[in-house]
Amino acid sequence: MYLISEFSNITKLTVKTLHYYDKEGILIPYKRDEHTGYRYYNEANYQQAQTISLLRKLDFSILEIKDVLNQSSEHDFSYFLKEKQQRIQKRMAADQLLLDMLKQEIKGQHSPTTNLKISPIEETDSLSQLTISQSFYGRYEDIGLVIASLFKAAGKYVAGPVTTLLYDDNYQEQATMRVCLPVKQRFSLKQSGIEFWQLPQESVLKVMHYGGYDTLSTSYKRLLDYGKEHHYTLRFPSREVYLKGPGKTFWGNPHSYETQITIPFNRH
Repeated sequence: MYLISEFSNITKLTVKTLHYYDKEGILIPYKRDEHTGYRYYNEANYQQAQTISLLRKLDFSILEIKDVLNQSSEHDFSYFLKEKQQRIQKRMAADQLLLDMLKQEIKGQHSPTTNLKISPIEETDSLSQLTISQSFYGRYEDIGLVIASLFKAAGKYVAGPVTTLLYDDNYQEQATMRVCLPVKQRFSLKQSGIEFWQLPQESVLKVMHYGGYDTLSTSYKRLLDYGKEHHYTLRFPSREVYLKGPGKTFWGNPHSYETQITIPFNRH
């Protein structure tokens, strides 16, 4: 079972959203502690959360999602998608992207978790590295802007791929992060907000994720499940090392991205 903060992290649904879904009766926790009120989620809840997230991406309202979840057969699910397609076709051209997504789902051509290369989980020590870094509170989409600033500041002193430290133990639309760029040595820093930062060496669970950033949660789930299986205590911040990703002007093929994910842990 997962605590609500853990479940938030692997589903990319905020704790506030999970409370709302519980209240609306579309994602009810597997168990609730009568004394503390803590919510606990299981694997069935995780699968249900994936379906709800998919339907939300396709612009289904809460009322529509309730109708879909009340239908158990795959045949009925397809009819709901087709009916939604007809509604979207009546919208303005600005909704064309949603319409294309819906068509892909009806044809069964899009699945965020298929054809992903799976790598083993390792218990290892992270590297201690000298970096220049910038900490901020914001959206995950803002990481690219920070990375560009760090590369500009480092110039010829760049010594490795970018690492982002994620300090929150649950998914939030805006989060506390620190972006780090390894450098060969100390030099004169002139940019405001950028500082030297020593990445510490620590015991971590490590996995290589292959695929777009929208599928990173699948690897986080693997690490969390591994930690629970071995009775480890996972700590934060976690690290994402972007070994292969988008270029400066083109995104390229997200399926070819390579991201190393590590989470510090303690053995009991």
